[in-house]
Amino acid sequence: MNRATRSWGTAAALAAAVVAAWPASPARACGNYTHVWAAADAVRYVPAGPLKDFLAREGMVNVLRNGAMYPDGGYAVNDGYGEISHWEPFHTKYLEWIRLEYPPPWNDEAARHVAFLMGMTAHGLADQMYDGMYLERHEFFDPDNGEAPFGLDGATDSCFAATQGPMELPDAWMPAEELAPLYDDLGHHVEADVIAQGSALVPFAIAHANDEAANPGKIAQLTAFYPWACQHQDDPLQPGSPVTMGPAIAAYWQVVWDRLHGQEAVWRRQHLGNG
Repeated sequence: MNRATRSWGTAAALAAAVVAAWPASPARACGNYTHVWAAADAVRYVPAGPLKDFLAREGMVNVLRNGAMYPDGGYAVNDGYGEISHWEPFHTKYLEWIRLEYPPPWNDEAARHVAFLMGMTAHGLADQMYDGMYLERHEFFDPDNGEAPFGLDGATDSCFAATQGPMELPDAWMPAEELAPLYDDLGHHVEADVIAQGSALVPFAIAHANDEAANPGKIAQLTAFYPWACQHQDDPLQPGSPVTMGPAIAAYWQVVWDRLHGQEAVWRRQHLGNG
């Protein structure tokens, strides 16, 4: 797969064309700017220790951000691997593959897989928080003003980008050849080149959010569709808003980290008791 180019951030017309053709996901949730932002933000909530040290290794946050983009690539090519990639059964399959192929201590290649998995788990948890809490409040507080051109996901993604500033895209890293066979055990077959194609398209959604965020008139139009949802993205008092996700993602990463090291039973005793 070719490396991502930072010039995508200025390809506004192409980005809009890709997003316009993007198949709708089965459930409304975070856009990809928000996913990447939340995953990177969660790093600062990881307490001092081995996981924090791991994420501080050169290049790990870049790969983490790639993993946070990854699941929505399936929607871009209308393939079911996208929905499967959001959830724990696939994350567990990938985790078990990493444990089998790369027992600790991890070399650089193994570490990239671990960071990519962390990004995927951040994506899944962020969607659950956003859909289950933040968008439930949107349903209550927002009037029915119709649907924005790129839907609620796209509108709130651009509105959040407007509060946080333009996002530089990560340098691309995505292990399509290794991931493709893992879907077969979950009853879905996908070729590695389809995964690579989906992953190449996802950054255009972020470029689109960057472009709309830089246009105050566009943000005003989107806010008119979803006034509450677009105006509370950076509100730490609103459950499930992007700025509240970091501590939960960081805590979840610690569970994933312990499982990667075969220490899930230890974590359960420490946090859940013997029952």
